[in-house]
Amino acid sequence: MHHSALEEHPGNPITCRIRIILEALLFLTVETGTTLFTWFYRNNVAHCHERRAQMKIGILDDNPAILDVLATMLELEGHTVSTHATGLSLLEALFPDADRDAPIPYNLLILDLLLPGDMSGANFYMLIRKSIPAEELPIIFITAAGEKDIQNLKMAFPDVPLLRKPIRRQDLLQAINAYFLMVGL
Repeated sequence: MHHSALEEHPGNPITCRIRIILEALLFLTVETGTTLFTWFYRNNVAHCHERRAQMKIGILDDNPAILDVLATMLELEGHTVSTHATGLSLLEALFPDADRDAPIPYNLLILDLLLPGDMSGANFYMLIRKSIPAEELPIIFITAAGEKDIQNLKMAFPDVPLLRKPIRRQDLLQAINAYFLMVGL
């Protein structure tokens, strides 16, 4: 099947079946085992819906497998995704040296909170917020932190959606759709 046919008919039952197969195969390449496959299939049965506006989404996570899974989930929804394995890579994309008046390259950022090195995702969030307000660039946190750390993060950043890993497709899409509703897309 031609790739553009998938994009032209997102609510088509055949498209939904193909998306289930692609997502299941993708998940199996990242994590193996029948228990995880069952969990993924049960929680991500084709949630086909009419496509909303496409977004440019930047993702910062130090785990290449998670970057691949998230990017594929979002690309299957029609979004354009740029992945960054380091905070420096993300900052270079957001703030290119040559053009200080360059437009913001993303409509949404997804930041992992637990990153190696001296700066956490929360540090990158605060650095970004010094130059780009939330109205111009919404951010969603993702984390593998424990429950106590998550509660502390929610208190420190009450207006930032936070998703716990492993991230279910439906939770990610709900967080993004909440943004769509907020800005009226």
